[in-house]
Amino acid sequence: MPFAPGTKFRTPPLPSRFVERTELLAKLDAMDSAGVTLVCAPPGYGKTLLLSDWAGRRSVVKTCW
Repeated sequence: MPFAPGTKFRTPPLPSRFVERTELLAKLDAMDSAGVTLVCAPPGYGKTLLLSDWAGRRSVVKTCW
């Protein structure tokens, strides 16, 4: 099956000064059984880093970025 142009297969790396958002990670874990979860916030609020951290912690989650 062909992939859409621009599809990435690796999550973005976390910066060395990354701040872990444990409460948001817990909320993502709680929503995991829903199948699809929408994360919505203005630009610069850390959505990409949060989801990269979350996906990196979960070995069973297949991620296409």
